Amino acid sequence: MTDYKLKGLLTVVGGVLLNMVAGNLNNWGAISPYVTSYLASENHWVNSSMVYNALPYSFLGENLGVMAAPYLCRKLGTRTCLLVAGLMMGVAYLLCSVISSPHAFIGCYSVLVGVGGGMLTITSMWPSWDYYPESKGMVTGIIMGGFSSASIVFSFMFTWITNPHNSPPVSKGNDMVFSSEVNNKVPSAFFWVGLVLCAMTCVGVALVRPVSQRSKSESVKKFPVTQILKLGTFWNLFFVTLTSFVFWHFVSGCYKSFGLLYIDDDHFLTFIGLAANVSGVLGRWFWPTLLDYLPFKVVLTLSLSYQVVCSGLIWFAVGNKTTYAVLIISLFFATASLFPCAAVQTNKVFGVLHD
Repeated sequence: MTDYKLKGLLTVVGGVLLNMVAGNLNNWGAISPYVTSYLASENHWVNSSMVYNALPYSFLGENLGVMAAPYLCRKLGTRTCLLVAGLMMGVAYLLCSVISSPHAFIGCYSVLVGVGGGMLTITSMWPSWDYYPESKGMVTGIIMGGFSSASIVFSFMFTWITNPHNSPPVSKGNDMVFSSEVNNKVPSAFFWVGLVLCAMTCVGVALVRPVSQRSKSESVKKFPVTQILKLGTFWNLFFVTLTSFVFWHFVSGCYKSFGLLYIDDDHFLTFIGLAANVSGVLGRWFWPTLLDYLPFKVVLTLSLSYQVVCSGLIWFAVGNKTTYAVLIISLFFATASLFPCAAVQTNKVFGVLHD
């Protein structure tokens, strides 16, 4: 194996690890029931509606991180940008392990996890694209597989630390809360996950090897933002991408807390999440690879059509363990197309403007 191929392989592996860190953006759905119960035990007025706000705020932060990433990469360099982004996410979890104020908790999680995840996700793909310019879809799918696999690892880790004995939640008003035995372990879960995220970030950054020639040339280039904002193609892709995530964001953030209202089995819902994210890993590879052969509109239409079907069936499916599991698992596979396909399509459409 030549030195160039080895660097390319290591860069892809590093991208996968860094996307596993970024993938904790989607882990909120698995950990939010524990967070709600823990914060409610410390502050009696806390409810799930308040805690849910961390999800949309973190996605807002993610958008800010995605927009800031190109600028920071030019100023700091790709690897420094990746290091800062990954450590933001790790530090967010470490801080959440010692914060009991709901507003401070939600603010810390939303800003650091959101912005860090946005910077990390988009930036970790660019170096690999330079090594495999003819297979951007497949490479993006492989790297984004790390994003989905994050929930496989960290949702299980969080549940194993906080609720190893599968203690069932009890109803408290409109919410489901756990016993003090579970609540007391939530800070430890955040602490250990935070340490792992910091360690994975350092290893991932060490593996990434940007193509030096491109890095130098990009340092003097500027994105023609004003030119892009005048293009109808940009706004078309912007609104298509924005609206395609609506139902997915609801499901990824609420599938477990929603399921607990009808299915009295915390571990079963955790394993649904594990299986769903396994299917998401396969989807992250399948859909962008399909984009190498089919038009973007065809691929996105297939994914969104299934989302429409699931949005009408989810209320009926949750009445039975099996049907709910099938719906969530298959939905994670279908929606795995959204981010990587949008990233590849954006590069295809606008790459010519800064090449």
